Amino acid sequence: MPPKISSNLSSIPYQRKNSKGPGITTSDLLQWSILNQTTEKEDAPKSENRIDPEKIDPKWLDVILGKDDSVRMRECCEIVQDESKSLDEKLNALDELEMLVEQIDNANNLRPLKLWPVLLDIFTSTPEPEIKMYIAWIFGTSVQNNETAQKDFINNGVLQPVLNCLTTDDNTSVLKKVVYCLSGFLKHNAFGLKTFETLNGYEKLINTFENKKNPVIQSRILWLLRSLLLEEVKEIKESVCEYLLKTSIFENVIDVLSTSDFNAELFEKSIQFLKTYITMVPKIKSSESYDKIKSQEMQLRIIELSNKNDSSFIIDELKELKQII
Repeated sequence: MPPKISSNLSSIPYQRKNSKGPGITTSDLLQWSILNQTTEKEDAPKSENRIDPEKIDPKWLDVILGKDDSVRMRECCEIVQDESKSLDEKLNALDELEMLVEQIDNANNLRPLKLWPVLLDIFTSTPEPEIKMYIAWIFGTSVQNNETAQKDFINNGVLQPVLNCLTTDDNTSVLKKVVYCLSGFLKHNAFGLKTFETLNGYEKLINTFENKKNPVIQSRILWLLRSLLLEEVKEIKESVCEYLLKTSIFENVIDVLSTSDFNAELFEKSIQFLKTYITMVPKIKSSESYDKIKSQEMQLRIIELSNKNDSSFIIDELKELKQII
C-alpha cells in the first residue's frame, strides 16, 4: 500500500518558488518516505472503535444540532399545560415561545401545529395574570407585520377574547400586552380593522380609557389610536377618523389634561394625540369641547405641572399644539 501523501507533508521542508534556499533534497524525501511507512498503521482507522450511527441516542443529536423550532414550540405549550410544572417553569416556556414567534415562519407555524386554540384556551382559562400577559404578548408578536398570522388570529377567534380583556381585566401588565397585541394586529391590516369595528373595538378601547383611570394604559391606548390616525393605508386612516368622531375620546383627553393628576407620559401622549387628531379630523373644530383646548386656564395648568415635575418637554408639545389650534 503506497504511503499517504497527505499524512505528513508538514514534515517536508518547503521552500517557496522565489526563495534562495536549497529547496527539497533527496535526503529529505528519503526521510519523509521512511516516516510515512512507519506511521501508516497508526494512521489506519481501527474498525473495532467505529461508532454505529444508528446507536447514537437522539437526545445527544438534539444537544449538538438543536431541536427543530416546531418541536420547541410544541414543548413550550406542553409545559404550560402540565399542571405538575411550577409557575416559573411555565413562564420560562412562554418566554421562549415568544422569542420563537419573533420569526415569521415560526409565527405562521402556529396554525399547522394547532397551537392557536391551545394558547387561546390557556389565555381564557388561566387564573394567573402573568401567564395571561405572556400569551397576549405572544399573540401580539405573532401578528406584527404578518398578514398570514393576522388572518389566523381572526379565523381562530382570538380577537374577541382579547378585546374582552379590556373591560374584564384590571391587571396593568395584562392590559399593556393586550394593547400591544391590538396594535400589532391592526397595523396595515384593513381587513382586520373591519372585524375590529364589527366587534365594537373602538368602544371597548375608549371605555377602558375612560373607566380604568390607569395612566399607563391610557397612554398606550392614545398611542395606538394616534398610530392608526397616521396609517399609510388610506382605508384605515379614513375609517379611524370616521369612527373616532362618534366616540367621546376627544372630550376624555381634554378632561385628562384639565383635571387628572399629573403623569408625564399620559400628558405627553394626550397632547400628541390632540395634535394629530385635530390635523387629521378638522371637523372636530366645530365641537363644543374644542374651545376648552384654547382655554388659558388649562394651558397654564399644564405648564405649571410640567415645570413642577421637571417635564419641560411637555411644554414644547403644548407649544406645537397651540400653533395648530
